[in-house]
Amino acid sequence: MLSRKQREMQTRKNEMILAAELLFAESGYENVTMEDIAKKAEFGRRTLYLYFKTKEDLYLSVFNKYQKLKLEETSNNLNEGATSLHKIYIWGENYFNFYLKNSWFLKYQLIMDSNNISDKNISEDILNNFLEISQETSKIVLEIIKEGISKNEIRSDMCESQVLSYFSYSLRSIAFRSIIYIIENKDNEEEVTYFKKYYFDFLNLLLISIKKESENIKI
Repeated sequence: MLSRKQREMQTRKNEMILAAELLFAESGYENVTMEDIAKKAEFGRRTLYLYFKTKEDLYLSVFNKYQKLKLEETSNNLNEGATSLHKIYIWGENYFNFYLKNSWFLKYQLIMDSNNISDKNISEDILNNFLEISQETSKIVLEIIKEGISKNEIRSDMCESQVLSYFSYSLRSIAFRSIIYIIENKDNEEEVTYFKKYYFDFLNLLLISIKKESENIKI
């Protein structure tokens, strides 16, 4: 159990993370300073630096907050899947719905994807938290793929990490493209319907490609 002082410190830290989150969403990461965050959180700049050494620390802390939320939302629904393929479908469905609901975070994710965090001045504890969440996410999906292979539901001619890699990167590309178009055309019901279908058609195509019956085309 945390002591009173530890609880107070955690509350302050959460307030700082929330302030950074709101400013990054409103003005963009590049346009926000540590002084802006301190003012938004109603703390002095020196106090802010006691908790976060750099803006990169705050950036990754916000990222970790939403990655953890996405992981929790997805994990809670996976048991509804009757088969491994159905569970992966639920994972893909939750993935899409999360970014659609938190559309500002999509841009945040794109910035993250285009920057190598190992090149940044990130505090060790924040970086370790990032790695733990990433590993836990991968572990959950890998276990589903392993289960599918063992039950002859998923093809076994590729290792599970290979399947996960192909699936994740290709699905992310189509999800982000679809959501961007949905956001840009949010008042056009026909366009919104089209791009939702565009994503889920692709998700089903990927699932078909990893089914046990699928085979590599020999050339």
